[in-house]
Amino acid sequence: MKSLPHLLTLAGVAIGLGAASSSWWTLVLTTGSTLPVTGWDASAASSSLAVLALVAYGARWTFQGVVRRILAAIQVLASGGAVVAIISSASAPVESALSEITAATGVSGNAARELVESVSVSGSHFLAIGALGLIILGGIVALGEPRTSPGASRYERRARSASLEDSVATWDDLSEGIDPTKR
Repeated sequence: MKSLPHLLTLAGVAIGLGAASSSWWTLVLTTGSTLPVTGWDASAASSSLAVLALVAYGARWTFQGVVRRILAAIQVLASGGAVVAIISSASAPVESALSEITAATGVSGNAARELVESVSVSGSHFLAIGALGLIILGGIVALGEPRTSPGASRYERRARSASLEDSVATWDDLSEGIDPTKR
């Protein structure tokens, strides 16, 4: 099925955008304030790699053959890297939120770590991992696609089969006011 890689990738993008904008964990500071950390803030590396995967997916629409397969592989590898980055940031949520703590309190470094009283994890990062899994599957399925798309080969076949006599006949038809696309 030709549209399966696209459906998988686009479903992953839609779910991933929702997951990245939701709160992944909330830090309670010793000052009593709460600091929600979204997916965008939790891991810059995962966001960057996810964007790279989407760029590779978009570029696949432009190219054919080996280049399309290379782009599908980049989509798979970048998405896998984003999963690793999410797992890494989830294993140390306080570390991934240090810049947010500093922005909210003006305290940085070890002193910022000491301001964290507790961390509650929402689990939205698992949704982001699942979304990236769909994008990975879309890239893997795209790797198994035929080398050329049927739309492009149709035009190539028409161009190869056209002879000089056909093109002269087409010009003659145009001169007589006949639409050559109606043949």
